Amino acid sequence: MKKNDIYEEIGNISPDLIAEADPTAPPKGIKRRKLTIMAASISIFAVFLSLWLFLPFSGELEDLSKYSDSEYYALMLKVPELASRPDNYRFKNNFDKYFCAHEQSDSNSISTVGTLAEATPADKYTEVTDNQFEGIIEGDLFKRSEKCIFYLDPLTLTLYSYSTESSELLDTVNIPEEFGFPIKSIDHNNSIIYLSPDCKSITVILPKYQYTEAVSIDVSDPADMKKGNTFQISGGFMTSRMIDGKLLTVTGWGVGINPDFPEKSEFLPQFTSGGKTQYLAADAISFTDDAWRAFYTVVALIDPVTLEVIDSAAVLDYAGRVTVSENNIFLCGVLHERSERAGENDGETVYSITQKSTVYAISHAGGKFEHLGNIKIDGLPTDQYALDERDGVLRIVTETQETEYVRVEIAEGYTGAQTTVDIQSANIYCIDLETFEIIGSVISA
Repeated sequence: MKKNDIYEEIGNISPDLIAEADPTAPPKGIKRRKLTIMAASISIFAVFLSLWLFLPFSGELEDLSKYSDSEYYALMLKVPELASRPDNYRFKNNFDKYFCAHEQSDSNSISTVGTLAEATPADKYTEVTDNQFEGIIEGDLFKRSEKCIFYLDPLTLTLYSYSTESSELLDTVNIPEEFGFPIKSIDHNNSIIYLSPDCKSITVILPKYQYTEAVSIDVSDPADMKKGNTFQISGGFMTSRMIDGKLLTVTGWGVGINPDFPEKSEFLPQFTSGGKTQYLAADAISFTDDAWRAFYTVVALIDPVTLEVIDSAAVLDYAGRVTVSENNIFLCGVLHERSERAGENDGETVYSITQKSTVYAISHAGGKFEHLGNIKIDGLPTDQYALDERDGVLRIVTETQETEYVRVEIAEGYTGAQTTVDIQSANIYCIDLETFEIIGSVISA
């Protein structure tokens, strides 16, 4: 008999014969009904599970009033305006919330080793890079004392002795290998070094892609440089200075889309020193109504040997222009002011975008930070040398870029081709640092 015929005959077996062979077996109709009900139940459950997992969340932002007792409440109200998407707050759906990874890469902590060994200073620091203000020293790839030269190339610190007669290689330290850093994680093109005033330690700034690292190296014995402490701060490296033997770092850290409140690591910059992670205090963060980006510019004052944080502050703004004077830090954040007006011809609208700056002043006098105030001006300083302070007055030179777009309405809901006009000008402002008022200016058309 063929195989297909066997299957056909099995299907034609009478239910009475099956019941006679196995009296305990349920009738065929009841068994089928149970299977049908089970299959339907599974299908209904799968539908409800799919709806629960994949239906998008409501577009309304979360009510944060339950965190009103938090010291960060005012900041928590501001950040969602800049970092949250109303149609996708935090998570797309429950599947995204419970099964997708949402890791904060900046929250890694680092451990430190013991303090540097005590030793008699072997030399005297003779080189400074106070290019703008006396005593405000900038980092470099070279540092020199009376007897030694330190050179960073690009992640290896090399120490030479020198005299008028000869020079000699004393020691080298491969920083990624010594401190256990993956080479690929370091932006070695922007690494710099600082030499302590007593010539007993070197501090190396190591920019990374999502945070900034600093390490100290004991050079009290020139023939045997030793690993020191480490420090980590949120954000990419922007600039740094040495002030009165203390290290000042400026970094930039952006908040991710739809931060989770009240999880501090998702909306606050942090730093790690001595194996302990800390967040900036609420009163150390300044922001204005003009803030347009969920981005912090963070300043930290650090002991260059122990790498302990002395003080820290931040502004909720991208301040790409930084000047450090004897008493103050000036941060310049850029913003664009938009306006519109009727054109010369019917149906024309002129849209104007003007570049402006918000200038923040933070005092570092006495090794403590204090927010002094801020002011908005036209244009953007070209670099750190476009700002200068003297006798309580800040002088700023800016370049203004204004762009005009002309749109012509062809029909209702339709516009024609637009033309662009770029207008450039230069400005000089003199600002009183007590009142933050403009006491003098020259504006070129």
